[in-house]
Amino acid sequence: MAWWTLYNQEIDQALLVVEMKKEGRTLYVHETYSWGEVKIQTKDDTPPKIDLKNLSPFNLYDFDWCEDFEGGDYKNQSGVEFKSPQGVSKEEIRALKKAYDADWISGLEQLGWADMGEQQWWLLGPLRLEDEQGNLMGLGDPNKQ
Repeated sequence: MAWWTLYNQEIDQALLVVEMKKEGRTLYVHETYSWGEVKIQTKDDTPPKIDLKNLSPFNLYDFDWCEDFEGGDYKNQSGVEFKSPQGVSKEEIRALKKAYDADWISGLEQLGWADMGEQQWWLLGPLRLEDEQGNLMGLGDPNKQ
């Protein structure tokens, strides 16, 4: 078994999505980060077959070929957006933003939203793949090192 690390190659292309619920409504908190990494374990020492060009965003939950994975180490949060399929009023969005800024997800829980525990780790744009020792195994954009 081997572990592999995927990174985004372009700034602000790592996304963490946290799903929350309240009174039958769903809220998705989209946190954008400058840099992110996710770790993937395979059954053998063969690198995972991942399209490193990554024209469609990479989400760990879309893949069932890995033995195990670890959510990312995401750095330098650069933005947050709240999305709800049922719609959330502008007033509630302001209250959510204020609570989030004060106490992150705990602030939203204080407003009655429950964290569903289903975090999605997304990497956008071209990817970089490294082995356990940090050796470069592939780049989605060979012009970026």
